[in-house]
Amino acid sequence: MAGPRALARHDRAAGDQARGPARPFGTYGAAAWKEVSDPIKERQASMRILVYSQDSWIQAELAKRHPTLLKGSQARWTDSVAWQEPPAAWNGNTSRWAEVLAQAPKSVMTNYTKDYRAWLDGKCA
Repeated sequence: MAGPRALARHDRAAGDQARGPARPFGTYGAAAWKEVSDPIKERQASMRILVYSQDSWIQAELAKRHPTLLKGSQARWTDSVAWQEPPAAWNGNTSRWAEVLAQAPKSVMTNYTKDYRAWLDGKCA
C-alpha cells in the first residue's frame, strides 16, 4: 500500500521549493487518504486492524478518520533498527524489545511479528 508514502511525499513536497511550487493538500491529499483508508474499511469487519503513526500530523488525521482503530499512547513501537531494503535482521531489535517489555505496555507493534513472538516466549507470566 503506497498511502503512507504518498502522504509523506506530500508533506515533504509542501515545503520543498526545489521541487516546484507547493500544491494544495486537496490535490493529492484525498487520493492519498483513500489509499490508506479504503483497505482499512474493506477489511475491518473480518480482521483486527490497528493504525498508528510516529508522525504527529498523520496520527492526528488517523484519529479523525479511524478513531476506533487508533493505537495511541498505550501502544509502543518495539523496533529500533532503521528500516531498509532488504530488511535488517530481526535480532538487531532485541535490546529495544527488552526495554519496551520492561515498561509493561498494554500493546506493542513491530515489523517482525513472528520473530518478536518467538523472542517473547517464556518472558511473560
